[in-house]
Amino acid sequence: MEKNDADLSHAPWVEAARVGDAPAQEALIRLYQQRIAGFVYAMTGETGHVEDLSQQIFVKMVHGLPSLKEAIRFEAWLFRLARNVCLSHIRRRRWLGRFVAFDDVGDDYDPPAPPPEATTEDREEAEARLLWLQRAMASLPMGQRELLAMLQDREMSYEEMARITGASVSSVKSRLFRAREQLKAWRQNGFRFGT
Repeated sequence: MEKNDADLSHAPWVEAARVGDAPAQEALIRLYQQRIAGFVYAMTGETGHVEDLSQQIFVKMVHGLPSLKEAIRFEAWLFRLARNVCLSHIRRRRWLGRFVAFDDVGDDYDPPAPPPEATTEDREEAEARLLWLQRAMASLPMGQRELLAMLQDREMSYEEMARITGASVSSVKSRLFRAREQLKAWRQNGFRFGT
């Protein structure tokens, strides 16, 4: 199914949710729960706040749906809302002087289990690569980090990323290019992010 087809197929749920249909609201939450949680984690680097921030996003979604003008724009609107909640959370943490310590990112993360045929050495190497990537992403500028977070959601196009961030498509592509190049340079130079 094409991305636009998916947007169109969700439009009746969005329309129903806009007028207060609780089952439609619940269906949208279930449909986007995993994607929003992944986006929140990628934006904040904190597993401890994913559930709270996701819940906050969906509460704002339910309250804000009546003001959504076009049901077809729901997904971009939802991710923009998620982005704003994450940025507010990060600003608040900075302001409180307790911003995410990038050396600690991922310490409470439980990586997915490797395939059963993987050796202990393979598992340790995979976990080390994942931890390195989490710490590297957390060290990127917020504009690049948020685009990489959106890119993890394979269904999101450059155009959708541009709508969510308010940037042009060429700016989105440029930021993603710079982020990938920075990660590649750090990897090639053996850069370490804390111990």
